[in-house]
Amino acid sequence: MTPRDLALGLMWSGTLLLAGLLLYRLRLGAWSLEDEEIPKSTQGQWVTAGLALSAAGLGLGLFVWSWFAHGVG
Repeated sequence: MTPRDLALGLMWSGTLLLAGLLLYRLRLGAWSLEDEEIPKSTQGQWVTAGLALSAAGLGLGLFVWSWFAHGVG
């Protein structure tokens, strides 16, 4: 497995995790800003979002590093 493969996997996993968290929040009713009872974000949701953003950011950094370190091919 090359560094680019690992980077793409990290970026996709972070993206899918964030999309899953967004869908979960939307199903709970967090889609309406005019609603009086918008569900609060839990500690687990914050941790999940942090891990997803970290994975996507690490994947992006690894991809850029491998691009400049090993060339386009």
